[in-house]
Amino acid sequence: MKKQILALVLGASLIPGAALAQGEGPLVYLRGRDVRGITSKNPVIIREDRTFLPVRLVGEELGFTVDWNQEKQQVHMNKDSRSLVMTIGQGKYVLEGKEEEMDVAPFLQEDRTYVPLRFVAEALDAPLLWDGENAIVMVGEYAQESEAAEELYSLEELSISFRFGKEEKEQLTLEENTDFPGYSFYDRKNREANDLGFVGSFAIEKEPQYIPVPHINLGAVEGGYLCFNFASDVNYDLQNPQLTESYGKSRKLVEEILRTVELNAQVEGEQ
Repeated sequence: MKKQILALVLGASLIPGAALAQGEGPLVYLRGRDVRGITSKNPVIIREDRTFLPVRLVGEELGFTVDWNQEKQQVHMNKDSRSLVMTIGQGKYVLEGKEEEMDVAPFLQEDRTYVPLRFVAEALDAPLLWDGENAIVMVGEYAQESEAAEELYSLEELSISFRFGKEEKEQLTLEENTDFPGYSFYDRKNREANDLGFVGSFAIEKEPQYIPVPHINLGAVEGGYLCFNFASDVNYDLQNPQLTESYGKSRKLVEEILRTVELNAQVEGEQ
C-alpha cells in the first residue's frame, strides 16, 4: 500500500500552554529529524502562541534554497517553480507571486530570521501533523526514494515495507529483538565475528520526546510513532580495520533503506 500523506492540521499554529514542558515549546521534526539534533541548541521559539523556527533550518531541510535580502529585510525561499517571500515585521507575504496575509510576522533574534512554522509549512506545501497530547509537530516526510520498480520487503508486525534485497542482505542482518519489541539491523561481519554490529532498531514509540539516542521519526502509526533508533555507542571492533569499515558501510546503507520505508497503516493527527 502506498504511504498516505499526513494530514494538514491547522491547530499546529496554536500550542496549548499545558502541553509545553517548561516553556521549551513542542518537539519538532523536519522530515523525520528532531530539530534539537540538527542544531547546537533547541531552535524552537514560542511567540504569540505560535511556533517559530529559523527560516534557513526549515527551508533547507525541506529542500528549498534560502536567500536573504538585507536591504529589504526579506527572506526568499525557492524550489523548482514554487517561491515564498517573507518580510521581517510584516504579516503580509508573497506566495507564487500572490500577496497573502498571516496574523503573525517573522522576526530577527541573534542574527537569525525566525518564521512561523505552520504558515511556512502550508506555503511550501509540506505535510504537517500536530500531536497535541504529546506536543509534537511533524513537518514533511522522511522517505524520499520510490522503490516501485522492485519488490519491497515487508514487516507485517510493524505494517511497513522497505528495500531489503540481495545487496542489503549481504551487508546486513535483520533480526527480531528478544529483549524489547521491534526489529534491528546489524552489520553482518561484526555480528558473525564477535556478536557486535548493532546499527539500530525499528520500534513503535508512544513518547518519542523521551528517546535518549539519535533517531528518525518515520511517522504516526497505531500505538504511537514508528521510529528508527540508532546505536548510541560503539558496536564494532575498533582494533579491526575491516570490521570498522564494514560497520560504517552498514550505517550508510541503513540510512538509504530508511528512505524507502512505506507505512502501510498510517494514522492522521488531530483535526
